[in-house]
Amino acid sequence: MACGKTFGNGSAGSARRTVTVVRSPRGLGTTNCAFGGAGNRTLFITESDTGAILKAEFPEEMNISGASMFAHAS
Repeated sequence: MACGKTFGNGSAGSARRTVTVVRSPRGLGTTNCAFGGAGNRTLFITESDTGAILKAEFPEEMNISGASMFAHAS
């Protein structure tokens, strides 16, 4: 996929909506993505055509962040 959409969740049972679109400047294929960094607001994307790791940082005011992994939750 050349771009990915980040969806926001509302309450249980509510429809998802597109919050932002991240476009890869490298190749056409992405294989994995994970949030990390300060406040889990950085999205790391593995691009499969070149093996590059892409990084998309979301500003705090966009209110986009990933959830902590179960093993890392306190």
